[in-house]
Amino acid sequence: MKRSSNAFSFLSLLIVLIVLLLSGCGGGSGGGNSSVGNSSSGDNSNGDNNSNGDNSGGDNGGNVNNARIGFIGCSVTHDAVEGYYATGGTDFWKVDTSNDNNFSGGCLSDWHKQLTVKPPAGEKDFWMVFENLVKENPQTEKIWWEICSCQAVQAMTYNNFLEVASKIKEIAPNREIYATPMPLFIDAQSGPCIFNLDIIKTNFERMATEHQVLVGPLLSPLNSNQATDDGCHANQHGMIIWGQELAAFFAAP
Repeated sequence: MKRSSNAFSFLSLLIVLIVLLLSGCGGGSGGGNSSVGNSSSGDNSNGDNNSNGDNSGGDNGGNVNNARIGFIGCSVTHDAVEGYYATGGTDFWKVDTSNDNNFSGGCLSDWHKQLTVKPPAGEKDFWMVFENLVKENPQTEKIWWEICSCQAVQAMTYNNFLEVASKIKEIAPNREIYATPMPLFIDAQSGPCIFNLDIIKTNFERMATEHQVLVGPLLSPLNSNQATDDGCHANQHGMIIWGQELAAFFAAP
C-alpha cells in the first residue's frame, strides 16, 4: 500500500508539471502574437509617415519653376511665346493670359508712364506683374523684351527708352536683356500696330549700338493670312512662325 501511495504521489506531481509546462507555452504563444501585432502596427505607421514625407517633398519640388527665359512686352509678345510653346519649347516663362497677370495692352508708353505714375485701382500694374514673374522664376537667365508700339510712342524720346530698359535691369539684375522691335503687320489698316514702328526701330537700333541691350530675334512680318481679324495679332499660323523663330534664336549657342 505504501508503494502504491508513492506511485500515486509521483504521478500527481508529473501531471502538475505537464500542466504548468503547457500553460507556459500558451503564455509564450500569446506574447508572440502580441509582439507581432505591435510590430506590424509600428511598420504600418512608419510606412505611412515616410510616404507622407515623400509626397510633401514632391509637392514642394513641383512648385519650383525652372524656366530660363523671361519676357516683357504686350499681347503680341504673348502671341509669339504661345507659338514657342506650340513648337514644344519649354524654356520660356509660362504665363496665364486668362487673368490680369500678363502684359496685354503693354505699349512701351504705358510701361514708361507707370515708372512714375502708379495705375489706379482696377488697372493693370505692368511692373508689378513683371516683378512677380521674376520672383516666381528664380532660374531666369535671359529676358526677351519686345518693344511694342502704339500712337503715344510718338512723344517718347531716346532717354525714355533707356529709362524703361534701366527699370527692366533693376528688377531683373544680372540677366541678359534681348530687345526686339515689334514686327510689322503687312495688311493692317488700323490699330496700335500701325503706329510709330519707325520710332521703335530707330531707338532699338541705337540702344543696341550703344550696348544698352542685346539684339534679340527679329520676328517676321505677318500678312492677313497669318494675323487675326483685327490685323494686329498673330493667328495660329502666325504664332507658329514667331514661335519657331524664338526657338531657333534662343537655342543657338
